[in-house]
Parts: sequence; structure tokens; C-alpha cells
Amino acid sequence: MIKQTGVTFDVYAKKLEEGITPEVEKADVEVMDPVAWATESHALAEADAYRDADGKEIKSGDRLGQEYIDHSMPVVDEQLTKAGVRLAEMLNGVFGLSSVAGDHID
Repeated sequence: MIKQTGVTFDVYAKKLEEGITPEVEKADVEVMDPVAWATESHALAEADAYRDADGKEIKSGDRLGQEYIDHSMPVVDEQLTKAGVRLAEMLNGVFGLSSVAGDHID
């Protein structure tokens, strides 16, 4: 799906990074529980990823077009942003660096 945006992965990642505010960072690391993250992702998959833009369940063999991508990309963007912020927070904790909750990732 990211390839369908027509930009390189570097440009795409930069776009996501530009949307990370201190408030977003703080909210994304409020719960540092991988089980909660998986539960959240599963709920989003059930509600969005496994459904077309009209909310109908996607069946095996269905073709997913631009409408599906347009509908789903905001969820993809948000989940990838959360994953990056959460990974940074975990790595900062492992290496004893300052917390994302108080400092912006550079």
C-alpha cells in the first residue's frame, strides 16, 4: 500500500515523522503493553483492514482498488507512527536514554 502512494519509503517516513508532536508521542507511549497494542491492532483490522471502503467484509479473491487504499491509508499511517514512537520509547528504556513522554525524538 505504501508503494501505491507514489513516494519513496524515505519520503513516506519523513511525512509520518513530521506528524509526530509531543502530544502524539505522549499519547502513543501512555500504554507500553505489547498485548494491548496487539489487541488494538486486531480491533482495527476487524473494523478496517478486512472491510472495503463501504464496510463490506472482504472475501478471498476480491480485488482491492484505489478506493480501499484511500480509505485505509490513514489507519496505516497512524499505526506505523505509533509503532515507531513505541519502538523508540522501548529502545530508549533499554539504553537508559530520556523518555519520549518528556522529550521529543530527534
